[in-house]
Amino acid sequence: MKNLIFKTGEGKNKLLVCYDQVLTNWPVDHEELTIPTRHGDTFAIVCGGPDLPPLIMLHGAAANALFFKHDIQAYASAFRVYILDIPGEAGKSAPNRLAWNGPGYAEWLEDVLIYLKLEKVNLLGSSQGGWTALRFATLHPRRVNKIALLATGGIVKTKPGFILKAIIYSLLGMKDRINKLVAGTQVIQPEIKQLMGLIAEHFKARIEKEYLFTDAELQQLTMPVYSIGGTEDVVRSVIAINKRLELNIPLLQSAIIPGMGHVVVEQAARIIDFMKG
Repeated sequence: MKNLIFKTGEGKNKLLVCYDQVLTNWPVDHEELTIPTRHGDTFAIVCGGPDLPPLIMLHGAAANALFFKHDIQAYASAFRVYILDIPGEAGKSAPNRLAWNGPGYAEWLEDVLIYLKLEKVNLLGSSQGGWTALRFATLHPRRVNKIALLATGGIVKTKPGFILKAIIYSLLGMKDRINKLVAGTQVIQPEIKQLMGLIAEHFKARIEKEYLFTDAELQQLTMPVYSIGGTEDVVRSVIAINKRLELNIPLLQSAIIPGMGHVVVEQAARIIDFMKG
């Protein structure tokens, strides 16, 4: 399903100009790809040596591939990294928002892997990107080596208090306050903070009811899974996330980071250890 996901064409252009500026200053050598899929074209940033094991990175809602800039040097030293702009989000991919309760996102990622000629991959997903990783892995478990989930969606409901504050700030035109809630005390790079402001101003965030995976779906995850979140996450309870995952995933590892909010960064070392172990 196609949607007008930006409020105005001018606003979209402002965001994409900022996107290109951030990419010009990308910390490591990279390639840019446009990948055709049955759900529209997908933009990808590719880093790391071609002989390294593949890692697919999936960003959260109302975000894009650039939000992994903080830790990309570490990941690109250990993996052939493919950072994807998820369709229907605030990046360069097609503006198609697929149904949460259908196979669309798994089909999309399957098409990306076919194009890249990748049979089996590691997945790293942040928030809604974690949900996307789980959607693919529950339907195609044999194609996933390991999964790292950062403050993942799809496991427990979003906190009602966060939803209420997000609605109030949105109605009052104070969407920058939502960004501050999500970031918490985490220091955000100036370029990414500028990008977050433009997204808040010009992008239409998706507001449909979130889809939570069933126990039966989660039990399809026979590969090692690593769940990481912060004690100060205002969006979802990492304790509740990990508790539910523990009940359904036999090869689960988890970590709770004191003082960290919904934006989980500076965890590359432990994730690389997990992926390589």
